[in-house]
Amino acid sequence: MEAYIKKIWMKVKNKKNVIGYSGSLKKKIVNGKEIDGTRVFRVYVSIKVPLEELDENDIIPASIDGVELDVVEIGEIKALSDTFDEK
Repeated sequence: MEAYIKKIWMKVKNKKNVIGYSGSLKKKIVNGKEIDGTRVFRVYVSIKVPLEELDENDIIPASIDGVELDVVEIGEIKALSDTFDEK
């Protein structure tokens, strides 16, 4: 992992609802579609919360060290069982 990616992750990983990140720069997502010509650090959250409802310390900045961030809501992540019913 490139050093700047790790540095950004360390700055956002403990913010409210954050559950993951892209690991590399990706295309920005707007209304569910990737935007060509963009390169952002994606921060995955369980739920997006309006800025006015977040504590100041939990706001994910628009950019860090010149790298644009994209907050992407993906919901809760749950492990699936490896068992299944045989019929």
